Amino acid sequence: MKRLILYLSFVVACQGSSRKLWIPNLNYDTVENWDKMRLPCPNDRIIIPEPTWTAYFQTNATLKEMILPMNSDIVFGENVQLNFASDPAVDLECAGEDITFIRNDTKKWFNPTNWKDEDLVVNVETELVPCTHDQVAFSPKSVFHAELDQSVSIATMKIGYETYTTSSLSNFLETVAGLSQFQRYNAASIELTQKTECEDITGCVCGNDKTALKQKICNLYTCPNIACQRSLLAKGGCCNMCGAILSMNYDSNKFNMKVFEQDMYDAYSSVEFMGTRDRKKRETDAEVYLYISKVTGNKIQMVLTDNVPGTNNGQAASDKAAEINDALSQNNKYGLLNISLSMTSDGKDYSQQENLGAGAVTGIVIAVLIALVVTIVLSYLFVKTRPFSRSWFQKDDPLDANIEMAPGIAVVDFMRDPGRPTQGFDNPMYDSPTKENFYMDPSRPFPTLSDDTSFSSLSPTEERRQDMLAFSNPLPDDMPDKMMKKTAPAEEDGVKAFTNPLPDDLDDSEPATIDDDGRGFANPLHISDVTFGVDNEADA
Repeated sequence: MKRLILYLSFVVACQGSSRKLWIPNLNYDTVENWDKMRLPCPNDRIIIPEPTWTAYFQTNATLKEMILPMNSDIVFGENVQLNFASDPAVDLECAGEDITFIRNDTKKWFNPTNWKDEDLVVNVETELVPCTHDQVAFSPKSVFHAELDQSVSIATMKIGYETYTTSSLSNFLETVAGLSQFQRYNAASIELTQKTECEDITGCVCGNDKTALKQKICNLYTCPNIACQRSLLAKGGCCNMCGAILSMNYDSNKFNMKVFEQDMYDAYSSVEFMGTRDRKKRETDAEVYLYISKVTGNKIQMVLTDNVPGTNNGQAASDKAAEINDALSQNNKYGLLNISLSMTSDGKDYSQQENLGAGAVTGIVIAVLIALVVTIVLSYLFVKTRPFSRSWFQKDDPLDANIEMAPGIAVVDFMRDPGRPTQGFDNPMYDSPTKENFYMDPSRPFPTLSDDTSFSSLSPTEERRQDMLAFSNPLPDDMPDKMMKKTAPAEEDGVKAFTNPLPDDLDDSEPATIDDDGRGFANPLHISDVTFGVDNEADA
């Protein structure tokens, strides 16, 4: 039962609107109100210059001297005492110097710097200024001076310990205290709707991002310097920022803003969304601040920033945004659509045209598996019909058979060493017109000397020019007769025959004539270091 009560309290608290707190004040004990950025000490002389609207002493103080303007209000809190001491020994650590009160100007209502969200770290400048459903508070024991030049509508307003309605606030603004703390122009008024709840389950738009109002707000805001290389501008933002932005549409029948906010803040923000004015800080190396709102155009915007210094600013926020984007892509329980992600860290943009449900994801997985199986089967059949491990040459294929080679395989000379220079000789028979081969038919008579087939003593190069099949006579005309054992036959038509220099009746006991290089007779086609093969005995 105890757990149930806590849960219900939590839900009710979560349904409350945001509370915006006014920051500037005219208090004596505010460091920012002094030019030395410290509080006065007993040996100091404080100066309140002209003009100064009001200086509020809400605590006891001891001073050496105080210089007041001619026209100003000095307000003392209840039971506050102001003492003056001329003895420096009162505070030995205080050297004593002049210190000036510098809070002498009014602060504008529409300046985002003057507001603080008590529940969240708001990183969209226009939404720091109170929205329609926000509760506005001015701190107790504080005096302020706010300037309002345009009518506004908010949910509630609390000044000090008193909560006002539209009527009671109008009366207060006409009092001395009201006139001194609110300076209004153009008949500006403040409407209090008392509507702290958004009646739309998908969330309510702040409205400060509309063009005219946004321009007014941004003109009053000074943008800080940023170090990231790629900055982003959020919807409703006045300045570029480092971090990440998630923008999305939603299904109005399914989306619940409060549930979505709660889950996102609990899971991903460095500051837990407690649903009350208390915030619990997570123990993390880098704090990531997450802000979710509904913006003009009925879009949900999620802005993430971090506290990482230097050029790495925005890196932790980008990593967290990518994690959120992945989670939302896999789980569509919120009814989000068309999620787009922009990040500072890597300059990339990611978008999803539509989130996929569980059924769609399952279908994609099945389709991928089917495609994989089909690919494997086709690859197996291809390998089976094309056995690359076997030789491309079949045993009984003729030498002139057509050979299919796999694509991509280069045709190389397998018979020659690539590193060895080419050796050879001019083939006098190559690329010459084919002559009739009378040896192919033994029944045909041997051609006469008048046929085109003849012998010549021309060089192979000269013979190729004449397009003839011939070779040089190994027995030139000046060969000595003593080299022949038989008389050569008579010449016929100018063609001289020759006799085997190693006749059949050469006695084995009688050595053959040997040339100087050790050969029995000169090879007319001999070329050094070249070996000629013989295909078969018939050709030999």
